This record gives sequence, C-alpha cells and structure tokens, in this order.
Amino acid sequence: HLPEAEPLERSYDFGFVGRLVPHKGAHIAIEALPSGCSLILAGQPRDQGYFASLQQLARNRDVTFVADASDTIVASLHRSIGCLLVPSVEHYQDREFSRPELLGLVALEALAAGTPVIGSAVGGLGELLAIAGQVSVQPGNVAEWHQALTRASGSGLPAVTSSAFTWDAVAQKCIDLYRAL
Repeated sequence: HLPEAEPLERSYDFGFVGRLVPHKGAHIAIEALPSGCSLILAGQPRDQGYFASLQQLARNRDVTFVADASDTIVASLHRSIGCLLVPSVEHYQDREFSRPELLGLVALEALAAGTPVIGSAVGGLGELLAIAGQVSVQPGNVAEWHQALTRASGSGLPAVTSSAFTWDAVAQKCIDLYRAL
C-alpha cells in the first residue's frame, strides 16, 4: 500500500520508477517517447555513465529526472502519470541480462493504485500484464515501444481493476492455492 501524497506539481503522460541501471531500460522509454508527450523518471542513478547517456537522450524532450524518489514521491507519481512504463531489456550495448525483470514490483504498485502499465514481455512481468489486461511489448524494440506509447497517448489504455492487485487479494489467492494443494 502506498502512502497518501500530494500530487506532483504537474501531470505526466508516462512515468518510470526504478534504479537507473541499463537492464531497467529507461533509455527505451526516452527513445520511444512520442513527440508532444512527457515522461518522468524517478530513481537513483546507480551507473553514472548510463545516467549521463540518459541525460543526453533526454535533451530536447519533455523528460524530468527525480533522483531521490522517496515513497511519498512514488505514491504521488502513480497518481500523476497516465501510464507507468517498465521497459526492462535483455541486452544493452555489449551486455546481456539473463533475468532483467523477474516480476516488477513497481508494476504491481502501479496496478494497485489503478495506474495502467506498459511493460516488457520478460520474466513474470509479461504474465502479470497479460493477467491484468495491460500492454506488453517486445523488450528493447524501440519502434514497437514507440507504437505502444503513441496508441496509449491517443486512445488511452485499458482500465485497471486495482482490487485484484491488493495485498489482501494476493494473500487470499495464496491461501486458496495452499488449501487446494
């Protein structure tokens, strides 16, 4: 459960929450951002070279960085964005990531807050998005990401029924599974 928070000073079309490291794919979110759309990236830069490349990509685009994303800021962000992006990648430059995103807790938090999610079809994240009726995109495919973001900014995304993603609902599903076993 996210704490209550005052909304950010403005709203954004898209948001990203997570460490700013290559396998989280923030560069895909920036590269795929449609003209006229805004993006906020909230997370600690853990790789200074990568962060510098993100700042370079963001030039001349409506991109905001929040390096100190407290729980209050994250709660506010989920209420101030049109859609959360989880663009995890399997490759970045000469690096390969065998497990770039096991599940994506940030996606669960967004869904619990009623915020739509577009994410990479990697690990459990792709399965989660399918269950939630949200959009999953091939990891690292900037053109496909751009198309998904363009569609989302034009016609919107499927509504999120947040009740399925509360801790109580998840705990009940686990209890039901244990009883069935």
